Amino acid sequence: MSYLWCIDHDLTASLGDIGRDYLYKYLPGISSSEAFVDEVMKIRNDLDYRNEILRGKEPYEKGLELALLLAYHGVKQDDVRKSGTNAKNSLRKGFPEFLKNEKTGRKIIFSAGVKDWLMNFYMQNFSNNNFDVAGTSLYVNENGEYTGIKKSCGRESKRKRIIELSSGVGNNVIKIGVGDSDGDRDMFDYILENDGITVGIGDGIDGIINLPEDIDWHSVVDEVKKYSEEKLYVH
Repeated sequence: MSYLWCIDHDLTASLGDIGRDYLYKYLPGISSSEAFVDEVMKIRNDLDYRNEILRGKEPYEKGLELALLLAYHGVKQDDVRKSGTNAKNSLRKGFPEFLKNEKTGRKIIFSAGVKDWLMNFYMQNFSNNNFDVAGTSLYVNENGEYTGIKKSCGRESKRKRIIELSSGVGNNVIKIGVGDSDGDRDMFDYILENDGITVGIGDGIDGIINLPEDIDWHSVVDEVKKYSEEKLYVH
């Protein structure tokens, strides 16, 4: 039995959040993780402020607030890359072993956060090539500053990224979506449309399988295997 895992990074694969824990310090006027969360909620709920951040350059998509703020403030790409390279490993217990184990199947790790951070974090910690990383890509100007969103990976875009990265995957591969929030809803919908398995961690989103916020990744894998084997037996 083969698996394709589609996994959210922030608060799912990782116990941390890229913006709240690492990149808020590069945003002027935001001096704490709590202030960053307030800024994200302001963008989501205040249409006038959201339009100011968007600057008419791109449509709004839930989950892209960090990328929009980095572009709005012209944060340097090198600073984001260095942050990802130097970030302490915040991955959920059991997840590093899961990534290194080719027998568990192919993995795609998603984040609406910046791909530059995500790639440097994972490449610094893992040499294994059995997984892909998908994040939001931004345009960069001649001064190395972010200027706008090039390729998004927010709530609505995750479906597109899965289709792109899973091309060539056979019909006998079971697709699994793992997430923690409503930002993973479209990814879950795509997985369900393809007769896959969805796993909700915490109380932010419901899946076929629902697990507590503090679950370790070994247990996630065990629950998925148990469910998929039972499903195969029933059919």
